[in-house]
Amino acid sequence: MAISIENARIHDRLEKLVEKRTSELRTSYEQLRKEIAERKKNEESLKISEEKFAKAFRHTPSLMAITTVDDSRIVDVNESFAGVLGYRHEELIGHTTLGLNLWANPEKRERFIDKLKQDKEVRNMEVEVRKKSGDICFVLMSAAIIHLNGETHVLSIATDITDRKILEEQLQTAAITDELTGVYNRRGFFALAEQQCKLADRTKRRMSLLFLDVDDLKIINDQFGHKTGDQALEDTASILKHTFRKSDIIGRIGGDEFAVLLTEQTESDIGPVISHNIRKNFYLHNREMGRKYNLSISIAQLDCMDGPRAASIVLITKQRLWSRLLLF
Repeated sequence: MAISIENARIHDRLEKLVEKRTSELRTSYEQLRKEIAERKKNEESLKISEEKFAKAFRHTPSLMAITTVDDSRIVDVNESFAGVLGYRHEELIGHTTLGLNLWANPEKRERFIDKLKQDKEVRNMEVEVRKKSGDICFVLMSAAIIHLNGETHVLSIATDITDRKILEEQLQTAAITDELTGVYNRRGFFALAEQQCKLADRTKRRMSLLFLDVDDLKIINDQFGHKTGDQALEDTASILKHTFRKSDIIGRIGGDEFAVLLTEQTESDIGPVISHNIRKNFYLHNREMGRKYNLSISIAQLDCMDGPRAASIVLITKQRLWSRLLLF
């Protein structure tokens, strides 16, 4: 009888242990099932994210590249990157950006890498990139450190701004260029002249400033029309560009007024040489072009003998110059 009671007790304890263990297993199973479902969901989300990234990477118009951190070896690029730089996809993969000589400005590359290492990202840095053809294009580049397949990489995204840069340069040039004659306008001439004067102050270089008036432009306009008058101004600018060196600064500073800054004068008395060369070139123009009029010009010259005088050259009035008038 005692044995039966003891067996019953043992059986009850076993039942309770089994029930407890079953409950624990059931809880573990439910937890595992939830974890598996969550992991599967995460994997599906990751797969969707990877597919979205891959699609965006392949088809975005921005230039995109994935490179290694240590040596900037190219792991992958999109079609825009290869197309803009003129490469086939396989010509880029596995090569370093240095080996392909993509960076046109090595100092800019160093700044880019230093900032990436320090901040883990770079935003909107203007970079010059060398194409396969050797031409330079301008891009606005951003980059960030990413983890790919357990390894650290750099994801770079760039926008081609070459057309914008060209337009900006054209606008800057247009702002200082006389539209009719192609020489510097008043603003451009005096801005460049001031720069040269500051340089002359430091180097004690001799310079000369010429003011030139096209003679009888009003008569030409009245007799033959303003189109012919414009042609006379264009011809004058062309003669001046042919007469003086590329280092000299030529500008149209008024309706019929031109100015020339001789930036590298080597002779102390250059006036006669200038007068002779201009006279000869205007004579040849009048003889060969067969215009309805003959071009002539009046010249005033000021020699700048030292730095301090050169620095004040842009402030000298035309009235002062005409006191040294050389008629042509």
